Amino acid sequence: MGIQINGQTDTISATDGSFTISGASGNLTGNLTGDVTGNLTGDVTGNLTGNVTSSGISTFSDTVNVGAGKSIRLYGATSGYSEIIAAAGSASTTFTLPANGGSVSQYLQTDGAGVLSWVTPAAGLTWNTLADNVSVGNGGAKTISGIDSNAIKVIMTFKNVSLSTSDNIYHMVGSGALNGAYQTGGGFYGTSSFANVAVNTSYFQFFGLGGASETFHGIIEYTYHGDNEWYCVSHTNYGSAYMGSSTGKADLSGTLDRIGLGGLGASVFDAGQLSVFELV
Repeated sequence: MGIQINGQTDTISATDGSFTISGASGNLTGNLTGDVTGNLTGDVTGNLTGNVTSSGISTFSDTVNVGAGKSIRLYGATSGYSEIIAAAGSASTTFTLPANGGSVSQYLQTDGAGVLSWVTPAAGLTWNTLADNVSVGNGGAKTISGIDSNAIKVIMTFKNVSLSTSDNIYHMVGSGALNGAYQTGGGFYGTSSFANVAVNTSYFQFFGLGGASETFHGIIEYTYHGDNEWYCVSHTNYGSAYMGSSTGKADLSGTLDRIGLGGLGASVFDAGQLSVFELV
């Protein structure tokens, strides 16, 4: 076998098919067939056992196998490393990387067969403010429209709301108008009495007959159930010792786009504010 070390030709032969070169450095030219044990710097063809250091780009023309329980370490430019290691009982799995680096905030997703792709996260739910401490005015029902067609929850809060005469407060939902098929009930509780009202098919009602001098404070929550059905839970307190509530559902003919608050009978608002929020 012909071997050149630093351009000087040397011939080494061994009857057992192996050889040892000690203290050699520089360029080694020749054909080496078999397993090579030791530290090698440069281009190497064959099976390697031990540490391999390359100062340039190393090209492997075939599959690179890492021994059981071993890992691949990718060292940082200044310090530290990132390490990849297979699980102890890992099944054979091949991951195919995307063709590019993706975009900001994207994440890697597998198709279940190991093919990875960049995916943009779905937008999370967002609360929007439709009315912020808006006056109910002096007059009839106050309507807030412009509810997003993708809304899944709508909340109304109100405070210091008073009526011109002694009566109840109602609230409604609608699609194009404040109407719908209602299945609701309401009641009130006081320090020494309570009452309830039968199912109402025209609106949600805070049953309690608040006096003209009393103010209402409360919260109304509508939750979308599907098929244009909206479920409601609402509570209010008024006067010095009363609480009213209403609950139920409303079936709409289309997408919810407005809600309203008003006084029953001849009563109208003479003071108060409300806020409306939607979850989209």
